[in-house]
Amino acid sequence: MSSGPYLEADCSAHRNRALFVSGQDLVAEKGEVSMNVRVQCPNWINMDTVFLLVNGQPSEEHTYSNSTHPRLFREGPVRFKRTLQVRLKRDAHLIVITGHTTE
Repeated sequence: MSSGPYLEADCSAHRNRALFVSGQDLVAEKGEVSMNVRVQCPNWINMDTVFLLVNGQPSEEHTYSNSTHPRLFREGPVRFKRTLQVRLKRDAHLIVITGHTTE
């Protein structure tokens, strides 16, 4: 049960298509990771933002809002569903965050 958005994320390296979830270590020898991100919400919760933190810093490439990327946000239970192609220069800790920033 959740009183807020339900966010799912899994990752895979381009060479190895095995899926990895939160807390697992993924070796991406070429520095490329695919992240499948899916956000679900009940109809009484507004959600208009999804962004990626790489080592605690917001990724400019992977910051999405309904005002800047309206085609990525949907009506209904699944509000956001996208595969992010993340390029990394070094070892990294990845966190996906979702929420509502406007009224």
